[in-house]
Amino acid sequence: MDAMIVRAAATYAALVLIKQYKNETTQTQQGPFELALALFAGEAIAAFWSLWVLLPIFLLVIAAVLKRKTGESGKLQHTSKPPTVAPPLQKEGPALAMPLPLIIDGTIQHDHLRELRQTELWLRQQLRKLGYRDIKKIAYCSLKGKESFFIDSF
Repeated sequence: MDAMIVRAAATYAALVLIKQYKNETTQTQQGPFELALALFAGEAIAAFWSLWVLLPIFLLVIAAVLKRKTGESGKLQHTSKPPTVAPPLQKEGPALAMPLPLIIDGTIQHDHLRELRQTELWLRQQLRKLGYRDIKKIAYCSLKGKESFFIDSF
C-alpha cells in the first residue's frame, strides 16, 4: 500500500510538471479539487503501470521542464545578436530564386561565391559594411537573389 502511495505522488508530480510545461496552470493556481483529482488519477495510473515504467517517463518530463526553464533547445542555441537583414545590393548579379548560403558555421562557401561571380574579398567588404568583422562568429550567412543578406551569428 505504501508503494502505491509513493507511485501516486510521483505520478501527481509528473502531471503537475506536464501542466506547467504546457503553461496551462501553475501549482499555486490549483485548488483542493484539482489536487484530489490529480492524486486519484495518479493512483489509478500507478495501479496499472509499474514503477519501472513510470520512473523513466517522470525523469524525461523533469528533464524537459528543466531544459525549457534554462533556455536550452537542443542543437540550436539562442544567439546574442538578432539575425540581420541587409538592404538590397547595388551591384547587378545573377538572380536566384532560393537563398544561397555563403557562410555556414564560420566557413566561407567558395563554390557559392563562384556561382555569384564574386570573391572572398567582396564578401568580407559586404560583411564589414553590416558590422561583422569576424567570419568565424557567423553561423549562417545567405544571399537571396540580388536583394539582401541574411546573417545569423553565434
